Amino acid sequence: QVWPRDPRRVHRDVVMAGLHYRMTFIDQLAESQVEVRSKSSPPVLKRRKQDENVLEILRDKKQLTLQVSKLEKRSQRLSSKSTSSNALISHRNHMFSAGSYGHPDICCRPCILFLHGHCKHAGHCGFCHVAHEEHMPTLDKHSREFLKDLPELSFMEMVLPYFRKRVENTEFPGAERILQLLESEMTIRDTTGIRVQRIPHKIRYVVERMSLGRLVSLVCSTLRRGKFPKLMSNELKALRQTAKTLT
Repeated sequence: QVWPRDPRRVHRDVVMAGLHYRMTFIDQLAESQVEVRSKSSPPVLKRRKQDENVLEILRDKKQLTLQVSKLEKRSQRLSSKSTSSNALISHRNHMFSAGSYGHPDICCRPCILFLHGHCKHAGHCGFCHVAHEEHMPTLDKHSREFLKDLPELSFMEMVLPYFRKRVENTEFPGAERILQLLESEMTIRDTTGIRVQRIPHKIRYVVERMSLGRLVSLVCSTLRRGKFPKLMSNELKALRQTAKTLT
């Protein structure tokens, strides 16, 4: 006779089959869960990444081509500007003015109006119309006041070496008369009680780069008393007249 099996016992056997006894602890074996992809999420293909790399390369090439074209246009624009500026400088170099004789040693200051292209005095202008190679530094107000407060002999001793250097390098005859005039004036000055003062480096830097004409102008503007500044100015005018006859 076959007795019917107790359903509670069947359920217990099923539950016990999934249990392991280990060190008096009961661990239940969890069923392995398989991650199922959602139907709305398409599969990721490796080809998409390759396409993105190709698009990035094409984008970089296009950007590089645009950059090269911009550089070419800029170089053409700069070359055209340099050509026009060189032509303008060569044109200006042939337009001598009254203040251009003796350039660059004994000429006058550069004409600001001519640099902007609209000097109405043309050849009769008292300023220099020839292009200068470099920008000459100038003394500021504080430096000019410092030189005026110096003893006159100290000031002449400071500028004397620069006068000698400019006279030696100039090619115009008669420039040595300016140096002789300065040296003779220093010999007749009263040197008693005069102490040579230290000149700031900034002032020496500017004076060292002055031309002979600028040095004479500095002496005339700093030493205003007596006949000496007038004599120096007359010698400079005579030297410019000599340069005019030689041009």
